Amino acid sequence: MIPVPVFTENNDNNIIMYFDAEGKDIRSFSDELAGIYACYSKMSVKVKDGKQYVAVEVEDSEN
Repeated sequence: MIPVPVFTENNDNNIIMYFDAEGKDIRSFSDELAGIYACYSKMSVKVKDGKQYVAVEVEDSEN
């Protein structure tokens, strides 16, 4: 099953997709996301509201 982001953020240059990382092996999960979302420009682990997420940034091609 393809992981779906829990929520997204848009800014002037990027779209950031947040994937729930709780209870997952971060390295394996990040590798899986990198294979699915191969067009990403940056990937990092972020904490929002006390929960851990893998954030995948994709450059907005319209800007």
